[in-house]
Amino acid sequence: MAHARWARWGGAAAIVGGAMWAAKAGVIVLGGDQPPYLFEAAPLAFALALLTLGARLAGRGGAVARAGRVLALAVIAAAVANLLEEALTEREPVPAVSSAVDLIVGVGPIVGLALLGWASRRPFPPTWRPGPLALAALYPLSALLLLPAALAVDLDGPSGEWLIEVPILVIGLGWAALGAGLVREAAAGGATVGPRSDPPLPRIS
Repeated sequence: MAHARWARWGGAAAIVGGAMWAAKAGVIVLGGDQPPYLFEAAPLAFALALLTLGARLAGRGGAVARAGRVLALAVIAAAVANLLEEALTEREPVPAVSSAVDLIVGVGPIVGLALLGWASRRPFPPTWRPGPLALAALYPLSALLLLPAALAVDLDGPSGEWLIEVPILVIGLGWAALGAGLVREAAAGGATVGPRSDPPLPRIS
């Protein structure tokens, strides 16, 4: 089934992206140097996972799903631009462009998860799970939970350096868990897709 195939590919992308962030954060927490490109490449995998979340809706979800798919494409473009900027270190980035790219890469996956998670409620009864919505909420929640500790330490010191990595580690594991759920869904034959909720066409008398 098509949605099972999309779930498999989307799950794999989410696992890869989540593993990148978890590995990057784990290395720094353990006292190592930041591995190159892992942090910048992970949003590309996240965006590919979002794109498959939209594709598996098979045209359902209405304007919310369409907005999520468009946002996923924007995150893909921004993530590629971010990787190129990181690779071409000898070129001076344009501040306005760099800020826009960082904003899309940073906020795009959160909004995309919320949009596509919400849009998938009706097309997938009764097998719908709130994984994408929960992961979207995990982004600000993981930072808020660490706020008291962040206020108590020097963020420029060694303690602050690894403390900043904890939300990245948690979110990376969250993406990997979401991906594992999608892979399990694909192995089970895909989610149960409900009927289209499009309004009926008017009758012509």
